[in-house]
Amino acid sequence: MLIVELIKGTATVILAALSLLIVIRVLYPIFADPEQSLLYSFAYATTQPFAQPVSDFLEDKLDLPIATDDLGAVVALLVISVVSTILAFFG
Repeated sequence: MLIVELIKGTATVILAALSLLIVIRVLYPIFADPEQSLLYSFAYATTQPFAQPVSDFLEDKLDLPIATDDLGAVVALLVISVVSTILAFFG
């Protein structure tokens, strides 16, 4: 049982860190120039593998007339929140 709790705790920390990075990715360009920021570059590079498939789906299947890059990140954040809630519920 200890190993299951360890895995659950590690997954929770990773999901929380990923959520924070997605929030930084979405909000940072509103307040500062993202081109000159190492924090933004790190957040973007780290979250891109999670946000890109969602953005591609929104672009291809739903044919949305808006920029889907940040929208994909927000949808990925919602998916991470659902997974975190499920982990908390079964823990």
